[in-house]
Amino acid sequence: MPTLRAEVVATSPTLVLKLVSVADRPMPMPGPPTASGAGSREWLGQQFRQHWPESRPVAATLDRIALQLADEIAGTPITAPTSATNTETNGRLQLQRAVTTLIAQLATVTELTDPEQLATAVSRSGVWLESFLAQAAIDPAHSNGLRLDLKAQLLTLAQRLRVQETRTPGLPPPGVPAAAGRRPDMSAAPQPSPPQTGAPPTPVGAPAAPRPGAPPQPAQPVTTEDKPTEAAHRAAQDTHRTASLARDVEGMLKQVVTKQLQSLDNTPGQTQWLLELPFRTPSGLQALEADIRREQARGDTQHDTWSMRLRLDLPKLGPLNVVLTLCNERLNASLQAGDPDGAEQIKQHLGDLRARLEAREIQVASLHAGHRPLERPSPPFTDPLVREQA
Repeated sequence: MPTLRAEVVATSPTLVLKLVSVADRPMPMPGPPTASGAGSREWLGQQFRQHWPESRPVAATLDRIALQLADEIAGTPITAPTSATNTETNGRLQLQRAVTTLIAQLATVTELTDPEQLATAVSRSGVWLESFLAQAAIDPAHSNGLRLDLKAQLLTLAQRLRVQETRTPGLPPPGVPAAAGRRPDMSAAPQPSPPQTGAPPTPVGAPAAPRPGAPPQPAQPVTTEDKPTEAAHRAAQDTHRTASLARDVEGMLKQVVTKQLQSLDNTPGQTQWLLELPFRTPSGLQALEADIRREQARGDTQHDTWSMRLRLDLPKLGPLNVVLTLCNERLNASLQAGDPDGAEQIKQHLGDLRARLEAREIQVASLHAGHRPLERPSPPFTDPLVREQA
């Protein structure tokens, strides 16, 4: 994606910028690859500027799309069936089935409490899709679970919307007949007889030239047949709806890509994965934001340090921030609730939580719960989105 450049035209009384067109930019000279290649800091900055501003949270967007499609189908008036209404209804039903199938394959709250099922749900978050595709290219046996990957399902849904957009016929602007802009088929039209005088022939369908001295003829009034029909209005609404859904799905894909880019932006000696894991609850979809890090052993210690930071918003506990650190098979856990009542509920069940962890042969070094107003997450990239250069 090219960088948007602008020249400062004036600074007083207001800042005035002039966009520089692509044709005015100097073409890059061919040569050896520079530090701006894939994986470099400059490349990451370009990718962040392309995906992060338009990214949308997966869980909230999916939940909203599902409710919107259900309301639209339930609110569709019962009219005489036609080919247009049947196509529109079938398109909505197919989209609703696709979204429902995607949501049905998400993990549940019960599955997230099981370590093995939690690991499976995390692996399907879309962050490792390209890695799984590379493994499947070497061994096709690894391709069995690709269809359950979140990013792969979003890509499939985006492709379905693109196909539906191409099938939707274009509509003329209001006030223009449906046949405007088309070249009429004159193969079957009767041809006029050759003129008997030296006057130029009159084109077929054109009004006859007025006689000299005759008053001008009034313009033909626009009839109701020239106005868009109800079917055309419904088709326009369906086109707008499909385009809106396509933007939502594209925003969710950008959210997954942003998490992948954050996972690449690591410090030396540290491995990091960031992901958003949507899961199902009785009250709707919720999001589990995870930041998993592995720091290599340093100094006298012989063990790597694993840390996980979880952010979620539960209906009864409110916003919750969980920090887990595992080193030498000893766990340190801190649970910070953004709501005071939620913090008190967690404190009352700390003993039960410790017993459950020790039952899984996990040595608990420390376990703490408290109330702390949660801060907004920091932006995924520190460089500014707009570069100021006069």
